[in-house]
Amino acid sequence: MALLKVGLVFFLIIYLMRKRCPLGYAMLIGSGILGAIFGMGWLPILKSAWKASSDLTTLELSAIVVLIIILSSILEQKGQLQRLLSSLQLLIHNVKVLLIILPALIGLLPMPGGALFSAPMVKVASRKLKLTPVQHTVINYWFRHLWEYVLPLYPGIILASKLSGVRLPHLALAQLPLTVVMLLSGVFFYLRGIHTGAEGSVRLDEEWNPTAEMGISSRSGPVFLQLLTNALPILLVIILALFLGINLIVALAVSIAVAAAIGGGRVKDVARLILKSIPVNMIILVFGIMVFKVMLSESGSIKDVTIFLQTYNFPLPLMFALLPFLVGILTGITVGFVGVSFPILMALLETGGYDISHIVLAYGMGFVGVLLSPVHLCLLVTKDYFKAQFDQVYRSLLIPVLPILAITISLFLIY
Repeated sequence: MALLKVGLVFFLIIYLMRKRCPLGYAMLIGSGILGAIFGMGWLPILKSAWKASSDLTTLELSAIVVLIIILSSILEQKGQLQRLLSSLQLLIHNVKVLLIILPALIGLLPMPGGALFSAPMVKVASRKLKLTPVQHTVINYWFRHLWEYVLPLYPGIILASKLSGVRLPHLALAQLPLTVVMLLSGVFFYLRGIHTGAEGSVRLDEEWNPTAEMGISSRSGPVFLQLLTNALPILLVIILALFLGINLIVALAVSIAVAAAIGGGRVKDVARLILKSIPVNMIILVFGIMVFKVMLSESGSIKDVTIFLQTYNFPLPLMFALLPFLVGILTGITVGFVGVSFPILMALLETGGYDISHIVLAYGMGFVGVLLSPVHLCLLVTKDYFKAQFDQVYRSLLIPVLPILAITISLFLIY
């Protein structure tokens, strides 16, 4: 009965999301209903919600999410991302390399539907290769998502770190093979059969030349300096947070200050941009997830579910594989599968002993679900941009995810 109750709440959250209810609000509604059906009164429910909302981890996570969105907005609005891409064009002329780097660079920033930003660049870079709409779509979509396993700018991996208690550098390092395998799988399945011939080296400025507009020199020295300058805010976060172990809030604050200095403009305008960038829905999402996590514990629901699973000898690894995968494929959002499934899984794991293998298994399987989700925004906007048939695109994704599934299971066994 306990498993059925939790399952009903789980599917209610998914249903509300499908009805375009923001995930944060859906999680808060689900938390209240969870407490109610497990016999909690309204006062204990409110106390649990306050306990979760005032927790230091919740407040820290909210601050991190806000700072990430602010950094992304500054880099986009001040044109630094465009200048970064333009500099890169003048340094690299190999088409296949550009087809990887252009969407991967856009993927450094966690923009919703960000694949639409790189799609025009991929189209121009490959214009002499006569690629089909399906090829254009899968190349842009696939390489856009290389970084979600490791990059500390993505709320998904940050949230996974906070909910599981695994330090972010440790989790990123453990999942690095997933990024490598995704890259290799994309190259093998999507680029290996493309014959560039004489067009293997092309100039992109024939049709798309923002470099001239931005005053970027074609000499390699100044171009390389321009590239480093505009990449500096992103590099700083990676170096400070992952390699030096500095608190992510501090790393992001330093990066925002550097990005604002590079972008220039009046302090008043930068302050206005920062205020305009504050993501209210994302803040509510963080609070909703953390309230749901606490409610699972305070209501006694997870204790009852654990007893049920132990009674019927249900394999814990199977839960860690299937639940995130199903949520990922239903929501198409990384932070969605982490936020919905991880509180349940982490509560189950407390009784079975902690190790990173289960976290990597859950994240890897969940992200495969996200990649295959028919409601993934990046997939939908890319498919529409290149006018590709959805069924053909979907078939093209099924085989390349198999190596990711294989390495996910292998890492689980190794760790």
